[in-house]
Amino acid sequence: MDVGTDLGTAYHSLLLFLTGGLVLLIYDFERAHKEPSFGWIPVLAVFWGISIDELAELHNNAPEFLESLGLAGRVQTLSIPRWPIVLAPIAIVVVVYFTIFFIKKFKRMPRLFQLSVCASVIWFIAFWMEMLMATSMPHKLQVGIEEGLEKLGTSMFFVIFLSYYRRRLRE
Repeated sequence: MDVGTDLGTAYHSLLLFLTGGLVLLIYDFERAHKEPSFGWIPVLAVFWGISIDELAELHNNAPEFLESLGLAGRVQTLSIPRWPIVLAPIAIVVVVYFTIFFIKKFKRMPRLFQLSVCASVIWFIAFWMEMLMATSMPHKLQVGIEEGLEKLGTSMFFVIFLSYYRRRLRE
């Protein structure tokens, strides 16, 4: 399950892409109704960016690439993957942005906001599961949990955005 070319990875990439497509529909709807909609663009970028990354496995090469540009110092770790450490600042920015953005967008829909917080937390836990690769937990179990959490969080975001879009269409 942790190989970039397997069916689970392709499924997750497609789910991320479709979720991004739904975000694009929301953006277009709000823009057409002269509402503030630009905030959806970073959300779209996250979903489509991760979708591409899932297939291309860019995150695995990020530490070396950033080091070669002089943008990151040499990260020394024992036996855990280096990319979660190097990309942690980006993950934190995404979590903070999502939280602030979803508070604004879902202020009249508290259930959707609560679910978006849950989905974000699930994604964050999946991210940190990558850091636990050096623990005594069996590797296949750990990868299964981490991959399952990624797909669960993405599925939740898809349902949240679909619910939001359907409510907006009825207004």
